[in-house]
Amino acid sequence: MNKFLVYFVFFTITILIFSIVPVVFEINSNSWLFILLFSLILIIVLGVMIYFSFRKIVNSFKQPDVEHIFKNYRSSQMFYSSKEMNFAYLHFKSLVFSLYGRFEEGLLEMHKIDLVNLSSTYEVWRLNAIALNNYLRRKNIDESIAMIEKAVELIRQNRRTIRLFRKIAEKSCETYIEIGEVLNCNYNESIIISLEKKFERFSSILFLLKLIVAWVLCIAYEQKREYSKKESMEAFLKKNAPYCRALFNFNPT
Repeated sequence: MNKFLVYFVFFTITILIFSIVPVVFEINSNSWLFILLFSLILIIVLGVMIYFSFRKIVNSFKQPDVEHIFKNYRSSQMFYSSKEMNFAYLHFKSLVFSLYGRFEEGLLEMHKIDLVNLSSTYEVWRLNAIALNNYLRRKNIDESIAMIEKAVELIRQNRRTIRLFRKIAEKSCETYIEIGEVLNCNYNESIIISLEKKFERFSSILFLLKLIVAWVLCIAYEQKREYSKKESMEAFLKKNAPYCRALFNFNPT
């Protein structure tokens, strides 16, 4: 069993035990304070575990072997049903293969699952992966932007998704559209400022998107002859993803 899932189950059982015991044995209210504090500590510990699991994945991009990245991703997966876990893994593999310049393998991963009878969330992920693959290859940019716009519509239609997750997905798609406009040389300063703010704001959880934003900003800075800014973004890519060769092609077309 996934080691993180084992920890989570252990913590959950512990919380249940500490919740039931006071009721059964009529322990006073001071003990409830202890239970609350203990539960808070468990939540913090779990949060720290999740953070470090993401950091482990991020650090994997400094390795030339994609299998090392996939192994770390697999070890961090939790809170998914088997269907969700499998699709999330294939989606992640597709993105990684594309970043490493292995474009055909990236597309192949998105064709391994039949989307029939699956929720629109999975279609959003699929469109996202195909659009990125096209962006990095500089092909079908207009079609890819249309894919992301369709993904936004699907996100807004799916009211069953938790509002916070829906907002994150919308923001990610908005970023993909801005990236497409830069690649099309159809952008203004406001798009560049928006991408710069997102680059600063994106955390480990959105690390892949942060890499892509850094890449497209390099392209924009090259066009604008802002070479010092380009060097800064390129240094970030070299430090964090030196083997993602698709991210070091800064020609706009």
